[in-house]
Amino acid sequence: MVTFITVHSEDFSDTPSWDLVNWRPVMPSSDISAVTVADKFAKLSQRDGSAPMIHIIDRNTRHAGIFHGTSFNQMNLILYVNGLTNAAHPPKPPVEKGWLDQLTDWFSKVGKEP
Repeated sequence: MVTFITVHSEDFSDTPSWDLVNWRPVMPSSDISAVTVADKFAKLSQRDGSAPMIHIIDRNTRHAGIFHGTSFNQMNLILYVNGLTNAAHPPKPPVEKGWLDQLTDWFSKVGKEP
């Protein structure tokens, strides 16, 4: 449900040591550098762009948040991603009222009508 992405340049030759099931190393197209991509993401923040940032992008490709630096509480990131994951499901269609619901509605209306 969650995929982590690291943008790197073409000359990146180190074999990734992270879990490739949840983590994807990506390279920008040949006409765009990794620095350009990093600068575009850094401009989304009002803070100093030299600190490391974790950008959260939801399932609908909306930029949902930024965690700055390394001093944030990691549990906050987990809870934030969990909230996005749980909120991603579309609402269920309304269910028709059964006979018991109709009966209790009728009893709740009795005596309230003029």
